[in-house]
Amino acid sequence: MTNLSYMERNIWGSLVALFMGAYWLLSDAIPAFIAGTPPAPERLAPWVFAIFLMVLAIELAYHVTLSFCARRDRRDERDTLIEAKAGRNGYYVLGGGLIGLGVHLAIWQLIGADPAMNLSFGIVAIVTLLIVAESSHLVSKLVYYRRGV
Repeated sequence: MTNLSYMERNIWGSLVALFMGAYWLLSDAIPAFIAGTPPAPERLAPWVFAIFLMVLAIELAYHVTLSFCARRDRRDERDTLIEAKAGRNGYYVLGGGLIGLGVHLAIWQLIGADPAMNLSFGIVAIVTLLIVAESSHLVSKLVYYRRGV
């Protein structure tokens, strides 16, 4: 693990920041849904924004530090191909998750679930989907850099 390239270190830093944000979101939201008392939709918007700012600050600090300490490799065709293939994987995960979420929310609407629960679940599910899609994108990039394309 000590012979990582600049891009691999960059990806690992992004994954750590993303997982920290996911933990902060899901450690509070999932127990609330299990208990049957979802967080109020008005409370979720500033919460999600705070998570976004936290992940942004961590990534910014990490990338600035990495840029000063590590030698950056030149970007070539291989990097572009890896980015394209990894992005495709992330978009497949996001698209499939959004279709599944739409079906799930439609079924909840048909059976008459509480609208506040529906909205809160939808907000948390969309943010979780974005986290999972970005994670699959970053993990795909790591695999392609290690295994090759």
